[in-house]
Amino acid sequence: MSYLCRCRKGPPGDLLRHGPLVDAILLPPLVQAERLVAEHKKVPKVSATFMIDTGAQKTAIDRSLADELNLTPIRFEQIVGVSQKAEEYPVFRLVLQLRVSSGEKSHQYDYPTDVIGVPSPVVSQQQHFGLLGRDFLQAWRLVYDGPSAVVEFEIKQ
Repeated sequence: MSYLCRCRKGPPGDLLRHGPLVDAILLPPLVQAERLVAEHKKVPKVSATFMIDTGAQKTAIDRSLADELNLTPIRFEQIVGVSQKAEEYPVFRLVLQLRVSSGEKSHQYDYPTDVIGVPSPVVSQQQHFGLLGRDFLQAWRLVYDGPSAVVEFEIKQ
């Protein structure tokens, strides 16, 4: 079976200005969610927009999103970012939920993954709160059609 996800389609020039953006829902990992349900507590979820970034080795989220989900780091990793200096960042385990289609049917696709928690940028015009890096993209087939401003990715299972 094949699942297809399309990036957000914006006005002309939006792809050039902001890059390919994907809307997703973030959830705590299954074990944590099951524990919360057993304790009759609400399972937190956060809506977030991600930019596909083929230059990013790892998938990253704004650290404030991890705080909203009450996640605790599972480890720390040194990452070299735009500053070109190795810095240590927390890694969080979560579920990235994407809207996908399979034929005519559309549904949510749960993608369990580890993400790097990065500090909030100071950019006021920010369009995204995370990056889908190559660790995520390696499982997907990515089609970037610049002339028609359509970006879609597909996974086969």
